[in-house]
Amino acid sequence: MNGEAQRIPATNDKRGELTIFYIAHEDGVPNGYAENNRTKEVIRWKATGQHLSPEAKADLAAQAEQKRYARKQAEQEMYEATAKRLAEELRINNSGASGTAYHKAKQIESTRGTYARNGDVLVPGYDVEGKLWTVQYMKEDGTKRFAKNSRKHGCFHVVDAANGAAALQNIALSQVVVIAEGYATAATIAKHGKVPGVSRIRRRESVFGRYGTA
Repeated sequence: MNGEAQRIPATNDKRGELTIFYIAHEDGVPNGYAENNRTKEVIRWKATGQHLSPEAKADLAAQAEQKRYARKQAEQEMYEATAKRLAEELRINNSGASGTAYHKAKQIESTRGTYARNGDVLVPGYDVEGKLWTVQYMKEDGTKRFAKNSRKHGCFHVVDAANGAAALQNIALSQVVVIAEGYATAATIAKHGKVPGVSRIRRRESVFGRYGTA
């Protein structure tokens, strides 16, 4: 009941599957939405009860706004702490990602601005101000994950850009920028297409990827 999207398994899900999507709000009048991504069944609900006076409704609305603000503040503080941790992680792993098993599997060359740790390729994600917010970790088999508790929306990674500032400069000086679904695709485009390629973090939320993003 925190207003954030959640996923849970359905009764016939296999291990690891999370077919049910739901979101519920307790602010104001409690309400929620749930959908089975397999059957497309949708359920909406809203609490019913006694009618409230205008004053009571105003109080509930004010309380709801305070809770939303507090959640946003806590979320931002979490993102900031994670960004600081990731910056230190990249500082320590500063040797660059050269010739890893992932590169060989994807048949791509290593690019500036990426890193390696225990065989994984680390692709940092920046915002439009060049600030680091997230890191995508990629294994040889193509498995990908983002840093826990990191901000992913609105972030990108420009292929072969050493850092966030270089990424913004490369984009500003380019007439064409190509956006790709992932880092490997963006790196391939940057090499063979001779144009910037950008890979996405999440299709609806952000762009990652000479120009790719995480």
